[in-house]
Amino acid sequence: MRTNSASCFASAWNKRIAGAERVGNHKTSMLQDVEAGRLPELEALVGSVVELGRLTGTHTPHIDAVYGLTHLLARTMALSRRERSERARRAASGGWQRADRVS
Repeated sequence: MRTNSASCFASAWNKRIAGAERVGNHKTSMLQDVEAGRLPELEALVGSVVELGRLTGTHTPHIDAVYGLTHLLARTMALSRRERSERARRAASGGWQRADRVS
């Protein structure tokens, strides 16, 4: 007897949903990265899905939007990190002074 692939998929899907429900309240690794100030693992987690969609000719508008927004978040975090680092470097080297200290 052959197994219907649609019913196999539904069964696997239901097992995944049940497993996720057992995990309960948790934060994804990408959210944990962002909250800790680390850049998210964007390419491994989202970029790979976008790439697979392109390779298979599958339209992925929702994941494309998630990828774009997450990429913007990562760029903003990186820029903010560089700005903080540059300010700290200037302050440590004495190359940056407050206006009220300049004679």
